[in-house]
Amino acid sequence: MSARSLVIAGPNRVLFGWLLGLSLGVAVMFGALTVGGVVDMSLQGLLVGMPAGCAGACAVVLAGWSRIGYDPRTKSLLAVGRKRFRPVFAKPAFVCVEYSRSQNRIYGVRPDGRRQRAQYPAWCYDRREWAAMVSRMPKAAE
Repeated sequence: MSARSLVIAGPNRVLFGWLLGLSLGVAVMFGALTVGGVVDMSLQGLLVGMPAGCAGACAVVLAGWSRIGYDPRTKSLLAVGRKRFRPVFAKPAFVCVEYSRSQNRIYGVRPDGRRQRAQYPAWCYDRREWAAMVSRMPKAAE
């Protein structure tokens, strides 16, 4: 499988960028309030740790570790890593991948017709890249 045939959707940089900036700002603000003695030290872990953890999660997402791709030749959904491609819905258990316009979700279809929702919501990905990717997918009967 060549990477040229893949249609890849990366993370929503605007959403996660704003969330990263906001969480870092909140962590710095509560850190300064803790050092200044305004906030009790017992709350420091909660007030500084949660925004810092959110900032770390956003940094991981923005680093490009959560990209997905659609291969139109094999009609399969792939989790795209740094140097590897991992199928999301393996071929023996799933027949194909479908896109539902009404729910804006991707589904794997089993041989008996049952559908399983992919763990990739549309809001996490760049809108233009998501639209380009799902335009190439077969559409589900609504």
